[in-house]
Amino acid sequence: MGEVTARNLLLAGGSPTSRWARLKGGEKGGDIPALSAVDYVGLLLHWYSGSVDGERIQINRRTKILLDEGLADALYHVEEDIVYEIHRK
Repeated sequence: MGEVTARNLLLAGGSPTSRWARLKGGEKGGDIPALSAVDYVGLLLHWYSGSVDGERIQINRRTKILLDEGLADALYHVEEDIVYEIHRK
């Protein structure tokens, strides 16, 4: 598969759930070494109506999601302009 990156793991094929499982891997960050150094990562979905440089993003709220079996369902229902904090525990 070449260099292990989030992009390579997510594009490697299989169902979305199996690709996410490869990405999250084991207890401390899975297959991506950089993830072992953090307690959580943030995810934000935003559809731009103007330029990336000029548009301000209004964050509606923050929500915590655990990195567990329910994560795939939570990500399926992601809403725009909400910061999702994906925590290991």
